[in-house]
Amino acid sequence: MRPFTIPDDCACIGRSYAVTDLWNVLRLKNSDLVAAVAFIVGAASEWRVFCQVMNSGYAAPHAISNENKAQFLNALRELREASAEMEMVACHAAAKRAFDFCFELLARPMAYGSHELGKMATQAELVANSFRDEMQARMVFVIPGRHASLYDVNAPFGEAVEDAFPSASIDIQEAGNCIALGRWTAAVMHLMRALEVGLAAMAEHFSVGPAENWNKVLNQLEAALRASDRATVGAEGEQWAAEAGTHFRFIKNAWRNHAMHARERYDEERAVAIYSNAKSFMQHLAVKMVEDGGVPPEDRSNVR
Repeated sequence: MRPFTIPDDCACIGRSYAVTDLWNVLRLKNSDLVAAVAFIVGAASEWRVFCQVMNSGYAAPHAISNENKAQFLNALRELREASAEMEMVACHAAAKRAFDFCFELLARPMAYGSHELGKMATQAELVANSFRDEMQARMVFVIPGRHASLYDVNAPFGEAVEDAFPSASIDIQEAGNCIALGRWTAAVMHLMRALEVGLAAMAEHFSVGPAENWNKVLNQLEAALRASDRATVGAEGEQWAAEAGTHFRFIKNAWRNHAMHARERYDEERAVAIYSNAKSFMQHLAVKMVEDGGVPPEDRSNVR
């Protein structure tokens, strides 16, 4: 099925992170599939009317133009292909049967009596109803545009972070998914797991040994950053440490708050702020270090 976007002011949304069915979305989009269903339903209704008139003895057999024959068969073909792509088994079977049956009848250069029209109308109604039923059974989660770009993204923190901290990759991606889906507390949980990888690499970089809890490690890391002056690490190292310290203070507070209040729930504002700072922090770490004591590239200063 072709991808599409939904305008933010669509009636089905009404609020952020709304849930609707796929048929409703297609109607709002005014898609080719909806047009195909509408044509099939319209043809079936027209044929039902002709059946009634002919059965009453007021009309001769009905002639269908080649243009309408082609449009009807194309509509059936479109539903058949779409239902196969979306793995809608019942609809696909109904569409295939209807196409084969109607193609055989419509290929004949003849006028159609009530018997033939009634059978084609029945096939058309079965396909249209099956398609609508299966589409309405499929739910769609509508993601607001402000966070949609974070959903299902490879390396959302950048390739440098992906290369430097591969074991954090899944949690970083899941944090982005959770932000996109409005699962703020879950996003922070994944971010804390990802940050643990970066902090462990940072501890190894500064030769900070393990402690009984992360709070002591964080304090030692903060002290190591403050001690990184021009005399010990040079001008470039001092600037890197100063920038790292700015990010680190936010991360440290977020980490402590998370550890001390395990059941705390996060709202959008705090979750997005933690995500943004975690991204900047991990990108900054990736300039000089990698996880598990690996050797970082000589220069990652332009990886932002």
